[in-house]
Amino acid sequence: MYKEIFDEVVSIMQNHYAGYIDKKGWDNPEKYIRMVEDLEECDKNDQAFIDIVQSYLLDFKDRHVFFIKSEESKLKDSDVGFKVRRYEESLVVTEVMDDARLKVGQKIESLDDRSIEELSESYQKQLYFETNERQKWNELLLNHETFESDGHSYAFRRFDKKKYESVHKGELLNDDTLMFTFTDFIDNRPVDKVIDKFKEELEKVDNLIIDVRTNLGGSSFAYQNFFKYLFPKGEVNLQDDNYKMEFNLTEKNSDWLLELYEGMTKDGSTHLDGMMAFIKANKGNGFASLSDDPDFLIIGKGSPSNIIVLTDTFCASAGDAFALTAQLSPKVTIVGRDTLGVLDYANLNIRKYENSFEFYYPTSRYSDRNDNVITGRAKPDIYIPWTPEHTEEDIDLKKALEVIDK
Repeated sequence: MYKEIFDEVVSIMQNHYAGYIDKKGWDNPEKYIRMVEDLEECDKNDQAFIDIVQSYLLDFKDRHVFFIKSEESKLKDSDVGFKVRRYEESLVVTEVMDDARLKVGQKIESLDDRSIEELSESYQKQLYFETNERQKWNELLLNHETFESDGHSYAFRRFDKKKYESVHKGELLNDDTLMFTFTDFIDNRPVDKVIDKFKEELEKVDNLIIDVRTNLGGSSFAYQNFFKYLFPKGEVNLQDDNYKMEFNLTEKNSDWLLELYEGMTKDGSTHLDGMMAFIKANKGNGFASLSDDPDFLIIGKGSPSNIIVLTDTFCASAGDAFALTAQLSPKVTIVGRDTLGVLDYANLNIRKYENSFEFYYPTSRYSDRNDNVITGRAKPDIYIPWTPEHTEEDIDLKKALEVIDK
């Protein structure tokens, strides 16, 4: 089983992955085949197999490519009971879920007696060669036994990982300021529900703050009904001929994507009809570009007249796209930090294996008119560096309100 699954993963990355031409020769599957063949096939080795496949996939340097356990798997996801963020030479605790020994704002200076700076060199590939502020350390903590903080040494504890709970909400901060928070754009229904709930307020308030600092992405179709509020009154054409998105519609990708989207439609998603028609029309053609779409033409509203979008490096994929689209509007100011920037290869397909594993990989490629791949990282109009003070108060929101007051 392991060998057959690994062989398909390699075949997909070398033929069906959207970056297979750009990254030809980047991978070295032979390095991992022997490791896979030496694994005895049993539940206890499933995690070792996941680790091997993930190591292979890291060679592609694509955050949108990952191999994980399935929901049906007997493996349990675990974490260390708290979350951290890199700041200078330390990791700062930003959230405590289970490990009551720690406090938000506490600094961790080393792991297993190795400094954070030293470890960041060792973890360059896993950290995607990012600058300190953009590094993601939470999963890496599981590789260590101890950590040092405030002169004390602690042994890491393991807890069952809590299931992700999405947030789609709105609230009035004052009579003239509305705030929306969206932690993903996986489905249009919860986004539309918030818009409908605050439809009257959207027509009246002058100011709107949209918090997508943590946004796992999903689909740009999920927020299409929101576009009219982002742009000034009148007709707006969002089609940009300087950029193109192409889908690698091989026979297999087309069949797999149609199966995936049909399943999502049965579950209630209402925004995939156009995409499915596009796939059927181009099945087997290889890379096909999305043509002009009437959905790019919108009628903007005058209210709200002043919009602030809060962003951070935890805003990704469809979150990147949302911030970039919002930034096209003269009504919008982006405040915070750069988004993650993973639009270069996107629109993920999912392959499921033996009720044990799931493999996610991109099927679309985003580029400019010269065919250069575009990451899609949205840069803020007002940059606010992340510091430990962010654990004490919402510095970004405070700045947004200052901008509004001006």
